[in-house]
Amino acid sequence: MPYKAIFSATIALPLLAGLVSWVFFGAARQAGQSAIGPGVLAVMLGMALGPVLVMVWKPRRLKEWPMLLLGAQGLSLFGVLGLVVALYSATQPDKATFALVVGVSFIGVLVVQTRLYAAGLRGTTTDSSEGTGSDELRP
Repeated sequence: MPYKAIFSATIALPLLAGLVSWVFFGAARQAGQSAIGPGVLAVMLGMALGPVLVMVWKPRRLKEWPMLLLGAQGLSLFGVLGLVVALYSATQPDKATFALVVGVSFIGVLVVQTRLYAAGLRGTTTDSSEGTGSDELRP
């Protein structure tokens, strides 16, 4: 699995959404600037939680990967939700900018992580194609 690419996307996409939000909202309104940092931070940390907890520490069967992806994204959802509530409560940023940064960042990272997992699965072979009867994931 392309974990380096997944973590890079988890860091880069919220930063990109924060930069775009700053250009559109932060530069125009002073109140919007305080919402960008907490929103980016919540999505980066929350979305990194899932892949770290379900990272492959041993060879897994190919048919287990869809459930690992679903589990990682579920953990990420709850991680982002918890961080959003905590950071919003602590900082009380501008609602519209905060929601935009969190929403765009979360959806963007979710889509890219799914595409990277799919690309990783397409680039693998199984032992069952070699006639051994096992279907463990082999890079």
